[in-house]
Amino acid sequence: MRNSLTLCAAVLLLSSALLSIGFVKGDVTEFIVTIQPDGSVTPTGAPILIEGNTYTLTENLYASIEIDKSGITLDGAGHSLQGTFNGNTTGLWIIGSGIPAADWNGSQVPWTIGVDIAESNIANLTIKNIKVEDFNIGMYIWTQNNTITKSTIEGSDVGLLVANSQNSFTQNYIENNTYGIFVGIGNPTNPYSNITIDSNYFVDNVNQVNGCHCPASLNETNPWGINVDGNYWSDYNGTAKNGSDVGETPYLVNGTIPDNHPLMYLPSAQAPGTSINSNIEILLAIGLPIIFIIGIIAFKKRKNRLQKTEKTR
Repeated sequence: MRNSLTLCAAVLLLSSALLSIGFVKGDVTEFIVTIQPDGSVTPTGAPILIEGNTYTLTENLYASIEIDKSGITLDGAGHSLQGTFNGNTTGLWIIGSGIPAADWNGSQVPWTIGVDIAESNIANLTIKNIKVEDFNIGMYIWTQNNTITKSTIEGSDVGLLVANSQNSFTQNYIENNTYGIFVGIGNPTNPYSNITIDSNYFVDNVNQVNGCHCPASLNETNPWGINVDGNYWSDYNGTAKNGSDVGETPYLVNGTIPDNHPLMYLPSAQAPGTSINSNIEILLAIGLPIIFIIGIIAFKKRKNRLQKTEKTR
């Protein structure tokens, strides 16, 4: 189905003990949920609500999701998609080296992928609001015109494996992976273009971003570019521009590719000198006097009722 995987995107070869379905995590069986070409979901009973072309998770899943229908939205609705990867990379091939022909033998590599695309003609997908964790590959985006947004990808060997052009990655948390984003090679005769990676938060990945160094690549040093809107990098040690939340100096991805506008803070963080509890302080400043006044009024009403009661005795 994907001969190009033998070039570089054939990244992780797991031990033969892992099966493509029926993974076990504790007492929970991990399975593959498939959005079929006709729009149905298998297995039946999978916790996905279908509304038109929007597929919404209704609870957390110990499963992989494979998408075989174009033009849909997968909305995690804040739920988790969790796999079985525990950080053990024993027996895995080095990322970017591909798999030796003697070991390939035309068989499918039994890696675990959180969100996968079934066929090369499946495109125009939006994946949002989902937390993907503990897979060998969190998401494998190897077709065009897809958007990944407002999602968290963590605890995987490769958070996002990207292997095609015209894809957008924005406002995602990519954290605690061995490789945050790894740019593989789908077709070495067609270098990548129009990959947008902006307003994401790269946090404590062993390698924030990396790319394929396959000999077949025609543009292996920079097969993509980071959008000038900027990303947050937990290992960025620059200082902020005066009065700005943007770094004064570029962040060099892999030491070479500049993110010219690196973000200084995570959304939950605030600039130095700003009280984290400022909103609470404002509410207290306004609310306490009101509560005090209401208390006085209530006390006076109670006192008047008691006085009237005494007079009637």
